Amino acid sequence: MSATEVIEQIEKLPREEQEQVLAYLQQHHQPCEKSQGRQPRFADDSDFEKSTEKIFKEHKDLFRRLAK
Repeated sequence: MSATEVIEQIEKLPREEQEQVLAYLQQHHQPCEKSQGRQPRFADDSDFEKSTEKIFKEHKDLFRRLAK
């Protein structure tokens, strides 16, 4: 069973059972190695603009082909 199928099954459960699933997950959740102790970094508007300029310059041909 895929994660998507599990989620769909959980969404079909009555509210009380969904809360039991949530309580279970909160008690048994173990963060993956990659995320331990790290906070997500969000780009500010300036970083975003710089990145998009670079990406569109470097991949100009790809975006042109995708636009067709």
